[in-house]
Amino acid sequence: METYMWLIVLIIAAPVLYVLNDKYRILEGLNAPAEEETTFKAPSAQKLMKFTKKELVEFAENNNIVVQPSKTKAEIIKQIRKK
Repeated sequence: METYMWLIVLIIAAPVLYVLNDKYRILEGLNAPAEEETTFKAPSAQKLMKFTKKELVEFAENNNIVVQPSKTKAEIIKQIRKK
């Protein structure tokens, strides 16, 4: 290929790779879509108040939230909502 052909390929390929890299992480050697981070969205405090203290502790454990079971129900809810 002539030099100008390589320049054209570079001008076209660079932006395409940049855009695709954000979505598919091509430059890292991965051909699968990027893994999305799982985010935890805590229920409202009013919904959490309907649970017993034991249920709140179990809810926190199931969602990998560290709470202190010796605290009051309101303090446990604050710890869950903080996460």
